[in-house]
Amino acid sequence: MHFKTPSFWYKENHLLSIILLPLAGLYKAIAAINAACQKKRAYKPQIPTICLGNIIAGGSGKTPAAIAIHKLVKAQWPHLSPVFLTRGYGGTEKNAVIVSSEKHSAAMVGDEALLLAKHGAVVKSADRIAGTQMAQDHKADLIIMDDGLQNHTLSGTIKIMIIQGTKGFGNGRLIPAGPLRENITTATERMDAFILVGQDKNDIVKTLPQNKPVFYADVITAPQWPANANTRYIGFCGLAHPDLFKKTIEDAGLTLKDFVSFADHHSYTKSNLDTLAQTAQAQNARLITTEKDAVKLPQSFIEAHKVEIVPIEMDFKDPQKLIDFIAPHLIKGAP
Repeated sequence: MHFKTPSFWYKENHLLSIILLPLAGLYKAIAAINAACQKKRAYKPQIPTICLGNIIAGGSGKTPAAIAIHKLVKAQWPHLSPVFLTRGYGGTEKNAVIVSSEKHSAAMVGDEALLLAKHGAVVKSADRIAGTQMAQDHKADLIIMDDGLQNHTLSGTIKIMIIQGTKGFGNGRLIPAGPLRENITTATERMDAFILVGQDKNDIVKTLPQNKPVFYADVITAPQWPANANTRYIGFCGLAHPDLFKKTIEDAGLTLKDFVSFADHHSYTKSNLDTLAQTAQAQNARLITTEKDAVKLPQSFIEAHKVEIVPIEMDFKDPQKLIDFIAPHLIKGAP
């Protein structure tokens, strides 16, 4: 079930958050039981594994981070064959599969899996052990796991927490009283490193273990993006934090006539698309969306309405620092 991120999660002492605190306690207990059960069947991958994720519900830049790390690894060690491993949130495919953009739709494997498949080999599997074994069987020598910090079935992985600087940890409370999937202190202590995306408006770095590295990054539009400042746009997306995408469009200097946000991972219906097309036509504007949303749109709709797709990428402030961290931990025989 997809939902929009509640605004009160990012407000101090909101009444609704306080009312939901007992349910947050229940969530904590259930999560602890689930983690304990997963650890009992933990499997240690035979190949190096980087586990990326966050501790808040909603986006923080996990998929762009996975793609950026994949690119860094291939540039530094071109002989390696890294594979993305994702649970394929929202996908109907139950078994572990190697994702193919020709065979699979977003409805089958999830939008993130299709987006990752544009950059490298992807195994989609809700069962991370089965997915890891499939990657190993297909001669992968490195796994980059997207959104796996709350999954405890794999041991011996390198865990990197991704934190959105402007959002931080919200009100610091557990779901449903806040955005947290687990306790901040417990989670940060079991991490090996952190990626801070954007400006640290919440002084998050000061709360992190000081003996663990922090890699600073920004999510930027790709340099080749041909934005047209003379065109009027209707923006739309289905993201956890649509305001960040809206800001990206505005920061690019584009004229935004309207902006429509849907729930995170939203599956677009014909009615949705017809309404968007009619809105754009009525305002003599062009539709503009994200790469993550675009993989869920019919190609015929994109072409017919000349939908502008904004390519983004994660830009590390000091990529060599990240490479130096990865090398001794994960890459056998690395310099």
